[in-house]
Amino acid sequence: MHIYETMPSRKDLIKEIEENIEENLNTMVKAAFYSDPEVERIVMELYKRWESHSYRGVPLDYASMDELELLALKARYYRQHPLPLPKIGVASREKFRERHRRGLRRWLRNFVRMMLGI
Repeated sequence: MHIYETMPSRKDLIKEIEENIEENLNTMVKAAFYSDPEVERIVMELYKRWESHSYRGVPLDYASMDELELLALKARYYRQHPLPLPKIGVASREKFRERHRRGLRRWLRNFVRMMLGI
């Protein structure tokens, strides 16, 4: 399932996702992206893979090229078409917030372990 005419590199796809979503100051773009069922399914799988590799790197390091292509396509779409808050739904917003909290806790735990040499 290749959705690009010329195949971008993993690095290019990850950069596109990060720029369009993670570095985007519009929280509605992030909420819309992470509320998408396909994105949610992929992200949950990436977190499982990342966890099984002792949280080395970042979750996107464990994505296949097809997954990266789809995430980049969705990131580009939601950057241009963020959903208004009422259309996202309370349950999706709560899932997004909880996933963000879990990721932050994991990052903090890993940072403390690294600093303490554990």
